[in-house]
Amino acid sequence: MSNKIKYINCGAVIIARLKSKRLKKKALLKINENETIIEYIILKLKRLFKNQDIILATSHKSSDRKLILKAKQKNIGFYQGEAIDVIKRIYLAAKKKNFLNVFVCTADNPLFDLSLAQRMINHHINKKSDFTCYNGAPIGSYGWVLNVKKIKKVLETKKIKDTEIWGNLFLKNKKIKSSVLLRQNKSNSSILSKIRLTVDTIEDLKLVKQVLKISKVKYPSLKNVEKILLDNKYLIKINSKIKQRKAPRNIFVY
Repeated sequence: MSNKIKYINCGAVIIARLKSKRLKKKALLKINENETIIEYIILKLKRLFKNQDIILATSHKSSDRKLILKAKQKNIGFYQGEAIDVIKRIYLAAKKKNFLNVFVCTADNPLFDLSLAQRMINHHINKKSDFTCYNGAPIGSYGWVLNVKKIKKVLETKKIKDTEIWGNLFLKNKKIKSSVLLRQNKSNSSILSKIRLTVDTIEDLKLVKQVLKISKVKYPSLKNVEKILLDNKYLIKINSKIKQRKAPRNIFVY
């Protein structure tokens, strides 16, 4: 996939920090022989977006400065903002670039599907949605699309400071037009329903590295990844015992 997104003012924001306790400084860990996780994600996004339309959003803390260096090395933008108010950081990063809409991904999810991202962006813009998400795919395989003006509206009404988990701020807001894309034609759901494609532990990283090592393409689609896992079922066991951190009951995790 080499076609860049041609929509005016549709950019990409990478949410990244180096605060992980389960896998320290994971964004700077190698995902293949030549690249760290954050480098891999940046280069992956360049398949869809121009350099000037990608911005890394991290915190103002000194512990996150190494991420800024990576952004500079890869010739993309960066924004340093509040550590715990993630949605505010997304908004100010997007505002810095004057984006109207923004595709958001995190440094935890190097295996997000590029074709799915493009589909979500197309749907979001064509339907004039405020918030677009995806349901029915493994955690770590997708991102989110937001209308920047509506992020500001959410910021003006939210009652919490810590927005590391922010999906329900949109989904439960009656003034926000949300689109939830549902995955169709899921096969082998019993095998694949609980797989983790996000990176939060050393086991997660081992799985992702093995998938990429086996893959015939550098940026495999979700379909490619699932085929690799079905053909090599032993891989699924690598992180099968890892439990996803739970959010408060009244919060929709995104």
